[in-house]
Amino acid sequence: MKNINDVIPDIHKRMTTPAVIKQDNLDTFVVNTVDLLKRYLEQERNQGGRTNLRMSLIGRADRRIWMDINRPKKENVLSLSMLMRFLYGSIVEELLLFLVKEAGHSVTDEQKKVNISGVDGHIDCKIDGEVVDVKSSSDYSFRKFQKGFDEDNDDFGYIGQISGYAEAEGMDRGYFLALNKSSGDLALLEVSDIDLINAAGRIKHIRSFLKDTDNRPVACKEPIPDGMSGNMQLARACVFCEHKSDCWPTLRAFKYSNGIKYLTKIGKEPRVDEINV
Repeated sequence: MKNINDVIPDIHKRMTTPAVIKQDNLDTFVVNTVDLLKRYLEQERNQGGRTNLRMSLIGRADRRIWMDINRPKKENVLSLSMLMRFLYGSIVEELLLFLVKEAGHSVTDEQKKVNISGVDGHIDCKIDGEVVDVKSSSDYSFRKFQKGFDEDNDDFGYIGQISGYAEAEGMDRGYFLALNKSSGDLALLEVSDIDLINAAGRIKHIRSFLKDTDNRPVACKEPIPDGMSGNMQLARACVFCEHKSDCWPTLRAFKYSNGIKYLTKIGKEPRVDEINV
């Protein structure tokens, strides 16, 4: 049996060594990709409304979870760019698993349903017997898969997510296999028992604050200074949150050449176009 730590060089070797594709691997990739396209194009997608607590959410900040469950956003249509990012990210992840199999590594338990304390989740797979979550990521996120996460940079709660999957499977570690969508680089990150959280304990804590439907937890992150302008901008962890304008009612958004900046306090008016939050 191969070792998961060799999966990236083995993928490289397979891609530079011509050989007949294994039919089973190809068939599975085609079936999974077709199923994925059908989910995106034929089925109703949850684009707002009530959210149930899921394993993929338990690593998020307390207020984000509270808002998701107790103050869900009304249904809205996602932008084309957002839908495209979701779609090709999912296809890229299927392609990556296909290459893992072609490189001779064992891939089992794809989308296996797991449960801890009544909270469901689905692991992406096991590679060589290890719990793995497959991610396609931006340059910014990919650096974390290379260097590791900490409390301050786990914007999407990935450590909580992999902790739940590993705990449900009775394992003391889990892995992320990540692909940088911009550069094509791959990274394999092991999350050991030192970094894993107690998922069952986390779920108990979440349920305790969700009971109070009137008082939300403290803000996830405080705004940070925007250079020397005197303005205050959203912390990066809050930028992609759909509840940001609820947490910061005076929030304004400005379009800079390098992206959108969300300001919670303005001492000096920006000289760029303002856009809707």
